Amino acid sequence: MIFRQSVPAGHQGLSDFSHPRTAVTLAGEPFDHLLYQFRLAFSGWRDVHIVRGEESCSALADGLQTALYQLGGVPAEHRTESLSAAYANNTEKRDLTQSYEALCQHDSMKPNANNLGASHENGAVETAHGALKHRIDQAIKLRGSADFASLQAYRDFLDKIVAKLNKRCKAALAEEQSQLMGCQKKIVEQIDQQEADYHLSLAGNHGLLHTRNLYFQLL
Repeated sequence: MIFRQSVPAGHQGLSDFSHPRTAVTLAGEPFDHLLYQFRLAFSGWRDVHIVRGEESCSALADGLQTALYQLGGVPAEHRTESLSAAYANNTEKRDLTQSYEALCQHDSMKPNANNLGASHENGAVETAHGALKHRIDQAIKLRGSADFASLQAYRDFLDKIVAKLNKRCKAALAEEQSQLMGCQKKIVEQIDQQEADYHLSLAGNHGLLHTRNLYFQLL
């Protein structure tokens, strides 16, 4: 039996990869790709990124950084699937784990990963995959074709779908954004470089702030 747990605002973001249901072509040529999706567990806000190639830590990093930039903040914790498809042995698994932990530390998020075979632990984003794919399929039917003139045209198509989905969680997102930490590393680096006097305020759910030269702990 699986017990679903509620997640506080600003606490958790989730990432996952999936294959689109409908085959897409660009200028008549087959376009093999994945869709990376980031979602906030509390509000349901999401960002979608096209991945050309296989699931990897590099693809995760690109998608996650793009999503956080669009969001303008970071949750306290980031959870992803086990990424078992991305490594073939224990050495690769260790390297991937270290890369993932470094990626999260860059933005002061606590890294978390699902247990192997426990996809329900990523339930918020797994459910989001179904809703996204349904919207994509419906939009393709309405336009009468899954062929796009260019990669940018396909990106624009997906962005419009995601924007409509995010409108449904606008109120919840406003509540959650008050609990998100800003993309603090860039801010602190700018302050540090300018040797300015400053005051930093941390959201209560972010205990640690790491930077290249500075380390802060919320007391």
